[in-house]
Amino acid sequence: MSTRSKLPSRQKLFVEKYIANGMNGSRAAIEAGYSVKTARITASKLLTKPNIKAEVSRRIREVLTDTEMMTLQWLKQVKGIAEYDMRKAAEWDENTLTLKPSNQLDDATAMAIQEVQYNSTDSGTTMKIKAYDKVRALEQLAKFLGVIGDGFTVDERSEEHAPNVEAMSPAQRRERIAELYRKLNGKVD
Repeated sequence: MSTRSKLPSRQKLFVEKYIANGMNGSRAAIEAGYSVKTARITASKLLTKPNIKAEVSRRIREVLTDTEMMTLQWLKQVKGIAEYDMRKAAEWDENTLTLKPSNQLDDATAMAIQEVQYNSTDSGTTMKIKAYDKVRALEQLAKFLGVIGDGFTVDERSEEHAPNVEAMSPAQRRERIAELYRKLNGKVD
């Protein structure tokens, strides 16, 4: 049985609110239904309890792990689109176009293909392969890596897209975790 399930419901809510509010104990206590007058003291007492400390640590690891996994999945898909090479999906010459069977495509190539169309008419069949926007994928990768900022200037680094976690203060790290948690729950500022 996990630590979380052993916590009373108000303490569970406190942990959730604590993480969601950038580890602001007073605000978390108030949002979890504790008294506004004693919120700071209540939060301090709650955060000294071993089971609550363990749950906070577990939830932070979970949020970071989930976020990292989503980021890696997104990065893999965008990288596949950016590196898409039509020759991996089809062969052609001046007279013919032959699509490779979908079960012979590698994952990155298959993910980069947005649409395949066949149109049959009396005069023959036409085929069309449409890939996702490669230039947009390259721009997204460059932003993610901090190579370019929102203004698309190469010599400008964007801290927003490539934060230096080691240089962050504990308060900045807490705010980053809270921001990631909000994004995971679909609450974008």
